[in-house]
Amino acid sequence: MLIFFKERPRMEDALFVREGEHKINAGQSYAHRRYYILVPVAGGVVVDLASCSCFLIPVFAIFDPMYDVFQQYLDGKISLTSEEASSIRECAIIKRIRKRQYLLQEGDVWRYDAFIAKGCLRTYSIDEAGIEHIIGFGIENWWIGDRESLLSGQPSRFNIDAVEDSEVILFTHANFEQLCMTIPAFGQLINQILQRSFIASQNRIQAALSYTAEEKYRAFLDKYFAFANRLPQNMIASYLGITPETLSRVRKNASKKS
Repeated sequence: MLIFFKERPRMEDALFVREGEHKINAGQSYAHRRYYILVPVAGGVVVDLASCSCFLIPVFAIFDPMYDVFQQYLDGKISLTSEEASSIRECAIIKRIRKRQYLLQEGDVWRYDAFIAKGCLRTYSIDEAGIEHIIGFGIENWWIGDRESLLSGQPSRFNIDAVEDSEVILFTHANFEQLCMTIPAFGQLINQILQRSFIASQNRIQAALSYTAEEKYRAFLDKYFAFANRLPQNMIASYLGITPETLSRVRKNASKKS
């Protein structure tokens, strides 16, 4: 199988594999990269996916476009040197999740820090009666995971699955902590995210304990308005802690007022 590129990737993206260090089959995923042999041709470059082991030849890393989403997110928030950006990229793992596929299942230990590059996911628990209780949602440029399980090493009480086809950037927690320690700007960004997450959790608890159904729905729209239409009504009702019938009534009343 051949893929044609009009332009050769930048030289700084090249990786040189020394004999005895690695044996990488073309198309095999290694961390977040896929390694291919590049063959120059008139007007561009052909990538031969059928080639096998790569020894003593230059091999170029064709990076997944989903990582570019994460890089743009970082570039919009912090300044990184090329070395720092490369260090973060080298630790990244790209995972594609089909609709309804699990990222985390109850009873498993959560071991990653996860950034959503594409799609929508939800975090939820299931009670003894089989009823789902949605804790929260996550969309593009949000982070998701079970921090309690991550820090305690205990099995998670929650499930995380995809509401729609999604792609996430994963970092093992050990690598993530190392990045936070060695790259100050990145560490400060993550600390700010954790602080905002704590405040959001407080607001969520207050809403659950004291808000009326109407107030809960308005608060939901304030937080999730940008993608509320991507969520099934039964999931919204579960998140609000009300029945689908009550949600239908609240939405009907809200539309009359507007």
